[in-house]
Amino acid sequence: LAAPDQDGWGLVKTFQTGDLTGARRKYKVHARLASVKAVLAPRKLFLVRHAESTWNRATRVGDVATMLSDVDHGLTKLGVKQCAELQRHVAEPPRTEAERAFLAAKKVFS
Repeated sequence: LAAPDQDGWGLVKTFQTGDLTGARRKYKVHARLASVKAVLAPRKLFLVRHAESTWNRATRVGDVATMLSDVDHGLTKLGVKQCAELQRHVAEPPRTEAERAFLAAKKVFS
């Protein structure tokens, strides 16, 4: 494995487990070295409420059968669209001063 560089992370190396153990079943393992500083560096965590699910829609329209028919309610077509929109938005650089301030904040409470 390569030693960590200035940002504290080494290059990713891929191994086949069978290459190391002689086992017939092989799995890919990705590994890299990191400095203690890189591992303990502060990270940003964004908690985002999920997109519209079938449960959300059923409660809005009073569809009790849908609410009780399943315990794992998937996303609606609108929910899938909302996820794609969020993904595009997060990938873009901040557009407003409020977005820049939010991303620069140490803590945000809602």
